[in-house]
Amino acid sequence: VKSATFRFAMLAMLFMTMAQYGRIIYVPLQLESLRDFTPLRVGVMLMPAAVFGMIASWKSAWVTERYGARIAIATGGSISCIACLFLSQNTLNTNIGWLVFVLTLQSFGMGLAVSPAMATGMSELPPNLIAQGSTIRGLSGQVAGALAVGMLGAIAGAKMGANPSPQEAQDGYNFAFIIAAVCVAYSVFLA
Repeated sequence: VKSATFRFAMLAMLFMTMAQYGRIIYVPLQLESLRDFTPLRVGVMLMPAAVFGMIASWKSAWVTERYGARIAIATGGSISCIACLFLSQNTLNTNIGWLVFVLTLQSFGMGLAVSPAMATGMSELPPNLIAQGSTIRGLSGQVAGALAVGMLGAIAGAKMGANPSPQEAQDGYNFAFIIAAVCVAYSVFLA
């Protein structure tokens, strides 16, 4: 596929999806291992993020029609980047309400950015390449998930060291979210 717009859109989505997987994988690990939250409690905490991400994805069409895809992608990506930076400042005593708000903010930003990026990239393809473009889109999502788990996990683990104290583990997770914020900032740059 030779469309530059398609390539940039897929790269932007790859980096945004990496940050999203970081939130989905590492926040629950952090809360369950460092704060002894139950999986049910963590799941309930993630529900507002899922709802607001869905609403943002739905409303992203309106934002794109009114202001253009670049504005929607840049705005959503910026919101998500700021939320990742907030996640990188977590402590062992971060207020749960604040954490739910930040998770919801990141999900809202992702919802606002990802759909316009995908629509813009796919719309640039000629009809005979739509199937290949869709396959590349699906593959890039899988690659982003694998990269996020592997890369962010390796970064967090290296920062934690062997047998980390709770504070060292928190610092490792926080550093992983700094890297996630850099990934989202790069996707905003690509938009």
